[in-house]
Order: sequence, then C-alpha cells, then structure tokens
Amino acid sequence: MSKISNMYKNNQSKFITNNKEYCYLENIKDIRKKFDEIFVDKSKMYKYKVLIQTKNNQYKTYLIGKTDEYLVTVNDEKININDILSIEIVN
Repeated sequence: MSKISNMYKNNQSKFITNNKEYCYLENIKDIRKKFDEIFVDKSKMYKYKVLIQTKNNQYKTYLIGKTDEYLVTVNDEKININDILSIEIVN
C-alpha cells in the first residue's frame, strides 16, 4: 500500500477580526415594521409624531416622506435609515 498524504493545514500568522461590526436583525425588522405602520395610510402620515433615536441624535418630529436611504421630516431634515436605532410613535 502507498502512504496517504497528510491534510493541508494553513498556518495563520495574523489575528482575524472580521466580526467587529454586526447588526441586530430583529431591531431592523422592528424599525421596518414601524415604517410600514406610519406610511401605510398617506392621509394619516403627518398626524404621527415620532421619536427617533439615531447613533448621534434624538428627534421628536413629524415625518413627511421616506426614500430608500432617508426619512424626511417636517423641518426638512434628512435622517439616514441605517443610523436609526429605534423609532416610536408618541402622542
């Protein structure tokens, strides 16, 4: 019988840190669900006062529109959707 060759094992010379940034998908699903709740009826859209917590700021305002990347407020502020941590409808 011939000798079977050994398995190849790569020697890692550096530490891999590809998991440093991640997202919580449940949080994103909750945020998208709130968007659907707010923007489902165009006639009630301006009546919802929302509290938006982002990475840098907190907004308490009315929303007037949504694009793929931004929410637009009554004050002509554009809020990046990827920066939103939470959104709540307040009275």
